[in-house]
Amino acid sequence: MQMYIHGEILPEKFRFLVNLRVVCRILTAAGAFAIILSKSGTEPGVRAEVRFLHTGELFIQSIFSKDATKGSVSGRNAGSRPLFCAKEDFFMNTKTVSSARRIVLAALFLALAFVLPMVTGHVPQVGNMLCPMHFPILLCGFVLGGPWGLAVGFVAPLLRSVLFGMPPMFPIAVSMAFELAAYGLVSGLVWRRVKHTLPMMYAALVTAMVAGRLVWGAVRFVLAGLTGGSFPFQAFLSGALLTAVPGILAQLVLIPLILTALEKAGFMD
Repeated sequence: MQMYIHGEILPEKFRFLVNLRVVCRILTAAGAFAIILSKSGTEPGVRAEVRFLHTGELFIQSIFSKDATKGSVSGRNAGSRPLFCAKEDFFMNTKTVSSARRIVLAALFLALAFVLPMVTGHVPQVGNMLCPMHFPILLCGFVLGGPWGLAVGFVAPLLRSVLFGMPPMFPIAVSMAFELAAYGLVSGLVWRRVKHTLPMMYAALVTAMVAGRLVWGAVRFVLAGLTGGSFPFQAFLSGALLTAVPGILAQLVLIPLILTALEKAGFMD
């Protein structure tokens, strides 16, 4: 059996850096269904790492690493520092997978924003009460993050107005674009900065709901001024709060339930 000492291990021999017992432990771990071996570095030191895919996740996490010049294989539990790997040689590119996942989910949330208002029969009064387009945009912000929530939220009402004629483009769809963009942005930004607990989930949700309605009121006020009209505070209070009470209650009940289920299923970043 040929032995390799540090400084003499060639890149193509990096598999010798992986301790078989540790690999078997990873392969039998709950949730592990694929293992990836990657290498990086140049002579005289060759670094190798083992990664595996979690169930419900499409991105790869480092488990342990090996530096041929510094010691033996060590697990994450032993305090090793995961290495950044520039390329995935065996399975897939993590950045590509992660981007594809986000694009697919963003398209799904956009499609839901198109479909859910149909349950109201395109009756404006019912739509104002239930706020069906708010649900997928708030979920998009929580699941994919603020930038994706902003983009999907801004596009959804404008594109739906062009395709289906509802909501009317001006001033409703335009003001809704800014409102939904605020929902998606704020929910994503706040959720990324707090502990992922149920109280913090409600805090992020309520913050996004308040921010979106304030943005909606500000945009409606500006648009009314540009067209020579008026948008009194009573109209803001009615449109943002009083008329939308059923939708607000539904959001406070359903969205945390959906997010909790998505977290358990592994769809939350």
